[in-house]
Amino acid sequence: RRETCRLVTFYFTQKFSKAPSHTISSSSTTTTPTTTTTTYKNQPSREVAPIDEEEECTAVAFIDSYGSYLDIYKCLVFAGKRRLKRMVDRIVGVARFDSQHKEAVKALQKAKVLLFYEPV
Repeated sequence: RRETCRLVTFYFTQKFSKAPSHTISSSSTTTTPTTTTTTYKNQPSREVAPIDEEEECTAVAFIDSYGSYLDIYKCLVFAGKRRLKRMVDRIVGVARFDSQHKEAVKALQKAKVLLFYEPV
């Protein structure tokens, strides 16, 4: 089961990832109303390309079909970086049935200090 989860999560993040693969040759800073991106000489760009509506629908359908095999934390980080609300909502919906997620939520509810959601 562990290998299956790893493979399904890898497939999910690679299939729906459109991160630029080119290298920036000089330092530059780009500012838009919602983000600021700084790139440095000979480093890949950290800006994440958006996913179109059709591809997001495909991703949501993938989550519906194979959600029980996904690594919830990695997929939430992936969808959160791309600010895909429907995908995040669907992953959280699947997470309700995941025992590790339930334990992490219980720990967050009992904590008296700030904790970050990152299951072991």
